[in-house]
Amino acid sequence: MLRARSLGVASRIVKPCHCKRPDIVSKMCETFADVLLGTPEAPALYIGATGRTFSRGALQSLVSEFAHTLEHSFGVGPGDVVALIDLNTASWVEFVVAYLGITCARASAAPLNPALTESEYQSSLEDLKPSLVVLGAGAKVSAASAAAALSLKLRVMQFSLVGGAGGDGVGSSISPFAFQRAFRLEGAAQSVEFEALPAFTLPSGAQPALPPPLPSDPALLLHTSGTTGRPKGVPLTHSNVCASLRNIAGTYDLGSGDVSLLVMPLFH
Repeated sequence: MLRARSLGVASRIVKPCHCKRPDIVSKMCETFADVLLGTPEAPALYIGATGRTFSRGALQSLVSEFAHTLEHSFGVGPGDVVALIDLNTASWVEFVVAYLGITCARASAAPLNPALTESEYQSSLEDLKPSLVVLGAGAKVSAASAAAALSLKLRVMQFSLVGGAGGDGVGSSISPFAFQRAFRLEGAAQSVEFEALPAFTLPSGAQPALPPPLPSDPALLLHTSGTTGRPKGVPLTHSNVCASLRNIAGTYDLGSGDVSLLVMPLFH
């Protein structure tokens, strides 16, 4: 049964995480898999604006396909930085899928504020030097324009969950994603040209394993607010992020039957 919990708590004793292996789980993919694969039919995400629910098994399938697409179609792998830009809209599940897919591909996810101006995007992208910029359905065109205007040869990929999928977010006969990619062309800095890119789909029943990330691998790159100067990138490792997850789950005594209401910007 789903339970609502009050967050008006000053302090609690931090309890162990509810993962199967709290003593050794220090990688995003392992933590993610422990939670989702245990009860694949249980709900993972509920989109209030559309009334759509994504099961844990469906979410795991989407993340796996996204991670393999990054590797096979874009060559993203260990050490790469992938910028991620999207809004908290009715399609925000794309942000969740992209973020988890990036970390499972052993790359670093660098979420950016979707309200930035083109010049601010340029500054952030120059600092990050990402190998790929992922734009969700809610991202502004200015992000792609900023990527195209830079001297860096950035690639931009737009994706969205396509229609026709079942109630759990996964269609039986179509790929769950629509992908596009853009390459910056020399001499055409102000234009962004897109070409169709078929999504990488796994053979039926096959789940080829990606190289597992290390606890010391950067999983998340966040920019400071820039109140005292130019915003700076701050890397967080898989171990850092998982420690934060354990602390949050323990402090608020969160379990598999609890629901968390998303109100903060996902890039924050």
